[in-house]
Amino acid sequence: MTDLNNRNDSGNDSNSGSRAGDEPKKVSTSRLAKLANVDSRQLFNRLLQRQWITRQSVAGKSQYQLTAKGEFEGGEYQTSEKFGTYIVWPTSLLQHRLLSELEQPQLTATAIGKQINAPARMINLLLADIGWLQPVASGWQISPEGARHGGTEKETADAARYVVWPHDVVQQSPLNGWLQQLCDRNSELLVALDGRPVRDAGERLITNWLYLNRLHFCTQRLLSDDWCADFLLPDARLVIQYWGADKSPAALQKRLQAPTLAQAADYQLIEVTAQDCSSMDKTLTRELQRAGVRLPGAR
Repeated sequence: MTDLNNRNDSGNDSNSGSRAGDEPKKVSTSRLAKLANVDSRQLFNRLLQRQWITRQSVAGKSQYQLTAKGEFEGGEYQTSEKFGTYIVWPTSLLQHRLLSELEQPQLTATAIGKQINAPARMINLLLADIGWLQPVASGWQISPEGARHGGTEKETADAARYVVWPHDVVQQSPLNGWLQQLCDRNSELLVALDGRPVRDAGERLITNWLYLNRLHFCTQRLLSDDWCADFLLPDARLVIQYWGADKSPAALQKRLQAPTLAQAADYQLIEVTAQDCSSMDKTLTRELQRAGVRLPGAR
């Protein structure tokens, strides 16, 4: 077993008596990562994800342990006085598909968002909602479930934490379906991420946005005999009205009356149009912050 400090990347590989310039036949996980020019934490996470190793607590200390699958792939234990017991691997794994996959560029939330025209903050909120991330004061922390899907935690120069993902993460289930539902502006699917029925794609975008930002809200709330709020945030006494594709005289009349009705009922009013759908996060973030609503991860 090897501990989480990865104290196994110096001169503690097997077959250390090999000639100068020759790589030993079996090397530690950290050394293997260095030879493959990949991050060692990323390699450990991938080995966990592929179930070549497991992580267990022994005497209060987290340690890695080989599985039968890892032993089949050539992993074995080695012990030294300096480093204790740790796992070594054959250098032939440098040609294995597991390592070649790691050489693919990793995706940040920003990169994932660009694929579906969504901001990084919304991607992180979605990943948190499905249990792959956890928000922390300094940014985002990987969860055990996120690590199983290949996520790797990193830090910026100013100690902000973020997570990067394998290049194929957007094809993984269930994330692929959730991403499509999050920002698809053309789908006729009339159900939001939280299961609420919606009338069109624009309402679905707003509902998903409010849900992922963990705001208390309700939909289609009757506030008076002649006014029904599309979205109501009761804690902020805030109404969001969505003016979609309906251009009928009745719809225009409702739009003209909305500011007066909101003022009479002592509600703040935010009006969103179909043209705002392409920048929904930016629009709603700006307007809700102006209304005094706090949002997770917003600046």
